Amino acid sequence: MKYTKLIAGAMALALSAATVFTGCGINPDAVFATSNGTTISLGVANFAARYNQASMDEMGFYISYAGEGYWSTDLSGTGSTFADTIKDSVSQQLQQDYILDMHAADYDVALTDEDNAAIEEAAKTFMSANEESALEEMGATEDIVKEYLRVTTVSTRVQDVIREQAEITTTTEDNIQKGISVVNVPTTTTDSDGNTVDLSDEEIEDIRVALVYIATADDFDNAVSNAGYESEYQTYGESDTSLSDEVKEAADALSVGQCSDIIEGDGQLTIVRLDTENDEEATESAYESAVESEKDDHLTEVVEGYLEETPWTINESNWAKVKLGRTLFQAPEDETEETEETEETEETEEAEEADEEEAEEAEEAAEEEAEETEETEETEESSEETTEETTENASAN
Repeated sequence: MKYTKLIAGAMALALSAATVFTGCGINPDAVFATSNGTTISLGVANFAARYNQASMDEMGFYISYAGEGYWSTDLSGTGSTFADTIKDSVSQQLQQDYILDMHAADYDVALTDEDNAAIEEAAKTFMSANEESALEEMGATEDIVKEYLRVTTVSTRVQDVIREQAEITTTTEDNIQKGISVVNVPTTTTDSDGNTVDLSDEEIEDIRVALVYIATADDFDNAVSNAGYESEYQTYGESDTSLSDEVKEAADALSVGQCSDIIEGDGQLTIVRLDTENDEEATESAYESAVESEKDDHLTEVVEGYLEETPWTINESNWAKVKLGRTLFQAPEDETEETEETEETEETEEAEEADEEEAEEAEEAAEEEAEETEETEETEESSEETTEETTENASAN
């Protein structure tokens, strides 16, 4: 059973499924959810859930991590099976997509004739690219696929508009990233039994001496190398959590080119050198990330507001009929790889046949040479005998 991945405007990526159990009792026209007169059909909800299932199965990560039964396993430790977790995610996403679809006109978002034509073409491509059994398994009809593409396309465009309407308060100055060189030296080691043990006082003192030498050297990088250590360049800002407070505090007290005193850490000794007050590339990246975060926060606030104004009522009995209880889909063998392997095999076989022919020819040539050698030796022996006879006769005369 083959399935092709669904992408708005395009379809690609084949999958296969070995079994079919078309969702028992699924009526595509039944109600999944309603809100303020708008209805989400169970057919669309079922397709969204099954499509997500196919994508998860195709990815293969969860199968390798938790085995074939991962859909019925509590992978997150929350007390819910993975199937229920995915269904909850699909439900929330559909509620968001349709609530934004309901507000599309507020943001002047509407699909054009070209959009609708592209969606129709994408749906047809999806239907024709998949085996009937896979389509049946996912509850996919052309109308359901078109509706799924329509609402997700509209939702995405509304989200884009809402995100761009966010009032950005963060500034470049808020996101300045300093650059430091960090030398971390562990004060522990691992014994023969694999246990972590502290170094001796003498060994730790040697480390301290080496770090003081590095911190006071004229050439920091050369001193680090001479001491047998390594330094790592890192950037950080005010909200950074990758560095300890002690390291950040020590770095903040430095001028460019200065090294800190030794910083006591958990199982390590550290010194840092301030390389720059503002790593412009890192600062720009941090600023862009902060902007995106504010846009996401604004989108979340707007969507949550809409959902609070007009909440969805889920038909739990219908939704319970959608089952994601076992692995169905898997990636088929790559035809390109198969072709390449076949070509390689054929080339190998041809080479082996050629080698065998050459070996046979060589063997035949060797046999012929041996026969010629024997004939030559026999001729030489016969000639020698004739010469001896002639000599004997001449002597007798």
